[in-house]
Amino acid sequence: MNIETQGSFGIVREDRASRFPLGPAFLVILGLALSGYAFLGRGFAYFGVPPVFVGEVVLLLGLLTWVLTGSAQIFESKLSWLLVLLMAIGALGAGRWIGVYGMDSLRDGALWGYGLFALLVGTFLLRGRDRILTVVRVYAKWMPWFLAWIPIAMFLHLFLNHAIPRWPISNVPILNPKGGDIAVHLAGAMAFLALGIHRLCQTKKSGLFIRMDWLLWALLIVASITILTGRAALLTIASTALLLLILRPSKHWIKPVMIGIALIILAITVDAEFRTDDRSRSVSPQALVETFESIFQETGAGYHDGSRRWRLEWWGDIWNYTLRGEYFWTGKGYGINLADADGFQVFSGDQIVLRSPHNSHLTFLARSGVPGFTVWIALQLLFALALIQAYRKARRQGQEDLAKLNLWVLAYWWAFMVNAGFDVFLEGPQGGIWFWSLFGFGLALVLTQRSPVRERYGQQRI
Repeated sequence: MNIETQGSFGIVREDRASRFPLGPAFLVILGLALSGYAFLGRGFAYFGVPPVFVGEVVLLLGLLTWVLTGSAQIFESKLSWLLVLLMAIGALGAGRWIGVYGMDSLRDGALWGYGLFALLVGTFLLRGRDRILTVVRVYAKWMPWFLAWIPIAMFLHLFLNHAIPRWPISNVPILNPKGGDIAVHLAGAMAFLALGIHRLCQTKKSGLFIRMDWLLWALLIVASITILTGRAALLTIASTALLLLILRPSKHWIKPVMIGIALIILAITVDAEFRTDDRSRSVSPQALVETFESIFQETGAGYHDGSRRWRLEWWGDIWNYTLRGEYFWTGKGYGINLADADGFQVFSGDQIVLRSPHNSHLTFLARSGVPGFTVWIALQLLFALALIQAYRKARRQGQEDLAKLNLWVLAYWWAFMVNAGFDVFLEGPQGGIWFWSLFGFGLALVLTQRSPVRERYGQQRI
C-alpha cells in the first residue's frame, strides 16, 4: 500500500511497509553527531571515554540498527561493492599488522572503516521515499545557524583559545575548529545557495534566514573571510565555486560577488588586520594574497613556505616508495606511524602526534599500496560520474529541482576531495564520518533515479 505526501519539492510516494522507526532514529542521532563535528570541529571528536568516542558509538548503533532491520537495497549500486572492496583491502592491511601495533591499526583503519557510514546512510534513506527530501529540508534549516556560528567560533579559537574549556583526559579544547574543515561545509552551503535549493524548501513557516538571500550570502562571505588564511580553505572554496560556474552558470552569483567586492574594498580602505591569539598569523587582505600565492610558489613567508616544502617532500617520498619501490603492492600498512617511519614528524611531547601525511589520498597509497589507491580513485571517479549522469538525465527530463540536488552533492563531494588533498582530514571522524555520510546520501539519491528502482518503489519527483 502506497501513500502520497505533498511537499515543496512535489509528490513523493512512500511504501508504508518500508517504514521502520529504527532507521529514522539512527539518522537523527547521526545528524546530531554531524552537527557536533561541524560546529565544534575536532573538539567534538574527543567526546567520550578513550578509546571509545562518540563516532564509534554512533557507528555501533547504526550497525545494530542495520542488523535488526536488514536490507540489501544499497548493494543494487555497483559503487557499494567497490566500496566493500576498498574496505576489504584496508582490512587486510590492518589485520596484517594488528598483532604488532594493536589499537593503532584499528585507529588508522578509520580511513576506510568509516565507509560503513555510507552503506548505513544509503540503506536507511532508501527505506522511505521521502527521507532524502527530509534531509534536504533539515539542512536548509541547519545551514543558516552554522553560517552564523562560524565567525563566533573562529573568533574564540583564534583570539580566546586559552579560555576555551578542555576535555579532562585528552586536554583537547572542546571547541577546536580547523579552517580547511570549515571551508568544506561553507563550500557545500555556497552550492546550496547558488543553486537556489534553499528556496525550494521555503514554506510559510520558514525561518527568517531561509527567506533572506542577502543575509545568507553575507553570513557565508563573513564566515569564509575568517578561515581563508590557509591554502586548503582558500582552494576548497574557490575551486568549488569554479566547478559550479562551469556546470551551472547562474545569476545567483551576482549577490555574493557584490557583497564580496564591498567587503574587500572596506577591508583595504581601513587596512584591516587581526592577529591570532599566539600572534603567529593574521587575518588581512595581504595575508589572503600571500595565501593564494603560496599555492603556486614560495612567497618568502616562513609559515607558508616551510609547510609547503615539508608537504611536497613527504608526498614525493610516498610516491617513490610505493609506485617505484618495495611497498607497491601492500603499502606500509595500518598501525605504523607514517610521520615517524618516513622522517617527517613535527609534533612531540604532550602535543597530538601526527600519524599520516597531510593528504588523505596519499594516505591510501602509503598504507594500502597501489591496489588500494587505485580502488580509492576509481570509487571517487565513478561516484562523481554517476552524479553527473544523474544530473544530465534529470535536466533532459525537465526535473530541474532533482538536477540541482545531484549537482549540490557533486559540489559538496568535490570540496571534500580538495581539502583531503591538503590535510589529515578523512582519517578523523570530523572529516571521515561527514564525507562517507555524504557519499551514502549520494548513493541513495542516484539509486532513486534509476528506472528499476522507480518501477518498484514508485516515481519520485523533486
